[in-house]
Amino acid sequence: MQGSTGEERSYIESGSQDALFRVVALSAHDGIVIIDEESTILFANPSVELIFGYEPGWLVGKNLTLLMPDYLRHLHEAALERYLATGEKHLHWGGTELQGLHRNGHEVPLEVSFGETIENGRHIFTGVIRDVSERRRTERRWEAQYAIARILATGDDLEQVAADILHTICNCLDWQVGIFWRPDEEGNLIARSYWCDQALDVDSFLRATQAKPMAPGIGVPGRVAADEQPTWLTDLDLDDNFPRRSFAREAGLHAVIAFPIRMSSELVGVMEFYSPEIREPDPALLNLMKSTAVQVGQFVERRRAQLELKELNTELEQRVALRTAQLEKSTEELESFVYSVSHDLRAPLRGIDGFSQLLLDDYAARLGPSANDYLLRIRRAAGRMGNLIDDLLDLSRIAKSEVKRERVDLSELAAGLMRELSERHPERSVQAVIQPGLVATGDPQLLEIVMENLLSNSWKFTVHKEQPRIEFGAERREGENVFFVRDNGAGFDMAFAAKLFRPFQRLHSPNQFEGTGIGLTTVKRIIERHDGEIWAKGEVDGGAVFYFTLGRAGTPEPTEGAAA
Repeated sequence: MQGSTGEERSYIESGSQDALFRVVALSAHDGIVIIDEESTILFANPSVELIFGYEPGWLVGKNLTLLMPDYLRHLHEAALERYLATGEKHLHWGGTELQGLHRNGHEVPLEVSFGETIENGRHIFTGVIRDVSERRRTERRWEAQYAIARILATGDDLEQVAADILHTICNCLDWQVGIFWRPDEEGNLIARSYWCDQALDVDSFLRATQAKPMAPGIGVPGRVAADEQPTWLTDLDLDDNFPRRSFAREAGLHAVIAFPIRMSSELVGVMEFYSPEIREPDPALLNLMKSTAVQVGQFVERRRAQLELKELNTELEQRVALRTAQLEKSTEELESFVYSVSHDLRAPLRGIDGFSQLLLDDYAARLGPSANDYLLRIRRAAGRMGNLIDDLLDLSRIAKSEVKRERVDLSELAAGLMRELSERHPERSVQAVIQPGLVATGDPQLLEIVMENLLSNSWKFTVHKEQPRIEFGAERREGENVFFVRDNGAGFDMAFAAKLFRPFQRLHSPNQFEGTGIGLTTVKRIIERHDGEIWAKGEVDGGAVFYFTLGRAGTPEPTEGAAA
């Protein structure tokens, strides 16, 4: 409470100003009350009746505490007494919100401001009172909407979400009982969760609610389920179709609101709320309930989709696990087969090669040129078979070996391999162009196999060239090093490029170029184990180039330049 100024005193004490004040007070939308030092009401304007339910003339002479709840009356009296004794400028009401008391016993949220004047040595207080019920209702509706949105955003189970929403709506929107119904397999509604104000004695009503399912069309939830529309009963005592009426009357319940919750065309539940008051339909509240119903329906639809996706992922994981187990078993069987075949084949191959050599050593002269040529062909075929067995074993080992990633200097590796090829074939002169400083992260032994196979292929397929040339380098593509081995040899027809990396597939006959058809398959397997790719381009008699990557894990940019 604040003291008045001299201008305020002259305003009240002036007769003409007093008449003007009364005109303003009588037409004001806010309530205006004038009291004296004993809190006796001296004046009340017509708007006071709209706020408190009392006629203004009847209030004159009554104590102001009549318009206050019991718990505020002694605070008002103590504050007024303190002000009159000490001149303290503010009345403390014990909270940030002031509540009034309506004639029907209900509390009314208010905003109150006071002014003061002195008449004949006595304090006269003028209070301007504003009913903020509608504003508070709007605020609480927004509060309920935000709370419901949070519940639906973090919820997992429909019934738990429904229980939290029942609590929120009752707490924020002044309903005292909330019940959530769910349909069973026959379409009857069963009460699954509820919330109630502990100050009410509704145990008998809740027991009756849970005791028996509600058939479609029967009672409030049954009618809502059948009509698929919200229902508002001002007073359930006036409704003939309410099986629990006696229990509701005993609990003192009157107003009822209920609304359906649907997911697409399926009813998934009904929410209903009860109040001890007789309440007229509120369009804003009905809209909020409809919005809530839509949100909960979307939540159910989203949760079902999530559960279906989870089940699908689980099924997919199980299939993948089963397929992986089958693949691992097949791989183990294949490895066992490869080792078994290699072991079983080596003995007869050694016999074929050894006896062929004995025939050449001991009976060459007697067998004649044709027979000796046949024996040499047999030995060469046995040698190719032995090489093929070795290549198959290497491929099998690579498939299951652990990849150890280290920094590997591919330029140095290529230079060393080219030197070895030159030493093994001193009769050939091949121009080797190796880009320096090319490094990668990978398994040193496996990458050596890659480089050895690619460079050996280039060496082999340039044998008929007068000026053979083999190049190893790299280029930058989309932030990744792409390595290549290029030669000017026999090349290949791009129409058959897809066969290059398949086992036993050869684009040239063994009479032209030796080989087992396993080398490039081995290279491809190693590259893939490094999360990379390999592909090739070629032209018949125009050379070939093999490109490969090793993933994006730490391959420094190549250094410009070349070394012969």
